[in-house]
Amino acid sequence: VGLLERVDAAAAAEWRNQVAEDGDPSVCDAFLYPAASSAEGATSEQRVAMSSHKDPGWFTVKQGSLDGGLEVFDRSTEAWVNVEDRSFYDSIDACTEGSSQTPLEPEDFVVIFAGERLETWSEGAIPAVPHRSLSCVADRLSFIYELRDHEC
Repeated sequence: VGLLERVDAAAAAEWRNQVAEDGDPSVCDAFLYPAASSAEGATSEQRVAMSSHKDPGWFTVKQGSLDGGLEVFDRSTEAWVNVEDRSFYDSIDACTEGSSQTPLEPEDFVVIFAGERLETWSEGAIPAVPHRSLSCVADRLSFIYELRDHEC
């Protein structure tokens, strides 16, 4: 809710009012994507386990993973970007070059993206993020938290 407060205090107040009246409809989900031996060496298009979609809530939060199973659609390049691929974090590692820190891994990050409720509230200024899940060579268990209200 703190992040929502930073985006728009009125949105956070709206969420708090709905929760006070009707309870918190936010969800914490676990998704199991079974291993696919065909995933090794396959393209992202061949590995799609859950097709492109947008989540209905305000935000979705997911810890990064080394599995490489989450892609978001980058509107500026009109391409899918794997936010669990080590190369996605290269620019962050470059910022810490010369430090004694160990290289950053996808699991060191939390991935947060906007949902449809935030897009509606902001009148499109903050668009919901299309994303999809990919199958991997090993079972993939993905935990997410989605901040929702009763308008979702």
